[in-house]
Amino acid sequence: MGPRDLALSFATTTRLTMRALSFLSVCCIAFLYAGCESVSNRVAQRFTPATPQVRDYAKPARDVFEAAQQAFKTLDFTVTRAGQAQGIIEAHSRLLPGADFGSHRQFVFKVRFTSLEPALTRVSAVLQRDEDDRTASGANSEDLSVHGLYDSFFAALQQELGGAQPVVGPGDNPVAQKD
Repeated sequence: MGPRDLALSFATTTRLTMRALSFLSVCCIAFLYAGCESVSNRVAQRFTPATPQVRDYAKPARDVFEAAQQAFKTLDFTVTRAGQAQGIIEAHSRLLPGADFGSHRQFVFKVRFTSLEPALTRVSAVLQRDEDDRTASGANSEDLSVHGLYDSFFAALQQELGGAQPVVGPGDNPVAQKD
């Protein structure tokens, strides 16, 4: 085996290595693109804000605002931010134990009040679940579109308003307002 044979051997080995690397690169890119749709749906779902649950009440905004604060007390939530002029209430639940040892979760309601007419108020509520655990993932937060606490809040609000039912206008679907 002479020096010329060694040179051919090196060139052949380099060419085969480059082909193998090209093939592996194409395979990796194909695998990445194959999972992109499901990953992008999960990422989009995580960062897309939840659709607020909306109810309209035939009461002045001041009355509905005060009733909402009382409703949160009934549900054992602590009002942490309230601005009647801004039409905003934020309320937090107490810390609840999580699924794992040392973890905890908490629910946060963010409610907006909009006066549509002098005696008609729209209430828009978004519920958020905050979780914290002792692992590397740390704290995370998620908006919830559907949860039983929505029904509990609106039932407590209705009770505080003296049994006032949400207003359903022509063409409105009360079931669609819950989602």
